[in-house]
Amino acid sequence: MTRVAIIGGAPLYREALERVLSEGPLAVIGTAATTDDGAELLRGTGPDVVLLQGELVTSYGALHKVRRAAEAARLVIVGAEDPELIALCASAGVVGFLPREATLADIRSALEHVARGEVYCPPAIVETLLETVSRQTRGTLRVVLAGLTEREQEVADLVGCGLSNKQIAQRLCIEVPTVKSHVHNILVKLHVARRSEAVAVIKGVV
Repeated sequence: MTRVAIIGGAPLYREALERVLSEGPLAVIGTAATTDDGAELLRGTGPDVVLLQGELVTSYGALHKVRRAAEAARLVIVGAEDPELIALCASAGVVGFLPREATLADIRSALEHVARGEVYCPPAIVETLLETVSRQTRGTLRVVLAGLTEREQEVADLVGCGLSNKQIAQRLCIEVPTVKSHVHNILVKLHVARRSEAVAVIKGVV
């Protein structure tokens, strides 16, 4: 039997979920309207799975409050559609995602999946999460490249174009050892060990 706690939603919604989900391998052990009440509920019951309405997750602090109250529980979020909210939930260890229009059958399926130790995430939400992570990563890399000196930026551009040290030296009218020094600094600042990795990073940013 999987013990489930429900946090958020109108009273009628919570009552309906409690009645429907308690039929079968799931058992709703309690419901709460807010994250504060939910934290109290979780500390006193220790559920296996927590079903949380996305509208209550207004910050990492609100989500972390629920997470701390039931560290061993697996979290499922309903109504996580905003890209930043999805990324926030994923970073906090949420393992189940459901859109706002999820049916009772969808919710039951998600709870049963996560109770088995699986991740439940519809394709549309997976796509949103990957796009958000990719955008955030590109932003981080741009910041890293912005930390290069003007000359290092020039060398990095040419490295990204596939030019050798000798070709870069000729293009910029500098000595090859100077190019090697700039390339070394670029590798250090990009936190990579090889030139090929630097090329991948530079092209990824561009």
